Amino acid sequence: MSCGKKTNLKNLLVKLQSADAWDAPTGADNWRVNQGLVAQTAPEVIARQILKSSYTPEADLVGIKVATVTGSSELYGADYTDGVTKPWIDPLFQAGQLIPTIVEAIPVSAIASNFVYGETVSGATGVGRVVIPTKSTDTVIYVAVSVAGFTAESLTGSIAGSATATGAETDAGWSYKFDSTSCKRLSVQAEEDDLISKMYNTVPTFSIVSDAGGIPRVEYELSGVIYNDGVEDQWMRDGSMTDLTGLRSEVIPPRFVDGRLKYGTYEPIVDSTLTLDPAIVKGLRTDANNVNGAEGYILTGRAPTNTYRINTPTNVEADIIKDWFDATQVSTEFRFGQEVGNTFWFFTPTAQLENVTPADQEGEMKLELQFKLTGQDDQELEIVCI
Repeated sequence: MSCGKKTNLKNLLVKLQSADAWDAPTGADNWRVNQGLVAQTAPEVIARQILKSSYTPEADLVGIKVATVTGSSELYGADYTDGVTKPWIDPLFQAGQLIPTIVEAIPVSAIASNFVYGETVSGATGVGRVVIPTKSTDTVIYVAVSVAGFTAESLTGSIAGSATATGAETDAGWSYKFDSTSCKRLSVQAEEDDLISKMYNTVPTFSIVSDAGGIPRVEYELSGVIYNDGVEDQWMRDGSMTDLTGLRSEVIPPRFVDGRLKYGTYEPIVDSTLTLDPAIVKGLRTDANNVNGAEGYILTGRAPTNTYRINTPTNVEADIIKDWFDATQVSTEFRFGQEVGNTFWFFTPTAQLENVTPADQEGEMKLELQFKLTGQDDQELEIVCI
């Protein structure tokens, strides 16, 4: 102890639980975290108010023992070609009810007419849904396949696309969409210079944020119940930090450039911070049968939003105020990165403007846009990692 504890020696291990119990994460479950990671317990204080012959207060009791871990991590990809590997954010997404579906790449020699997001693409046998809008120079079409069997053949889209495929579909990434029936939670192990803290039945809140031209990052708060091993509460207990040699990803994150952001069909100038927030609502499930007074946290709702700032368009380019006043549902899309295995697309098919705020940037008129993501049956957002 003569050297004290260091605040910048930290690991964070997070595992998607297989059941509603502590599921110990390993080194392979590590998240690459930025500075500022904080593991904080917040035990309930039960005040005792006993009347007696003096004003000396009684000792309080400690009730429900819960904790949070807050942090920020760069958004970066992986090699998805084995059809198994997922991005590091997969446990976070799944605990937020964003459930993965495999994305396939169909190689093409030519795209005669571009495919649009969401349309059905068909070959002689294969059928799939287009998850990335194409450009004429693309050499693959990314689809969520519903019927396998694409070959070297002509492909036809249900709305606009047509192309010539040169081979079969191959594993290329993952699509994440909401499923309100899903119930998945996390086991979390925070390590701070040989002090080990554990919590389970954890539910996250998080947002995806990027400055224009900057590195996209995921900012999160993980809330759970402190794990008790039957002897004592496992919070800031002496131990050894996990050896992450060979396990820490060195993938360089993408940047928010060539973002292909669209408001409907309009492509504005985007010059500020973009934020996508599922706005998850979570609640604590108390449990008198649990040694720490609670079973864990549960997800009880969401109200997703998207915000960013653009140059003020003409009414012909995009009639922002009319759309706002008319409660018009508009589609939006954008991406981070362009490299294979390190690109993230975001689609909101029916976003509604909640607020439009004028702003000034060195004499240039700007509009701060805030969208509410709407839709039916969990269709308000799709995130595609390719």
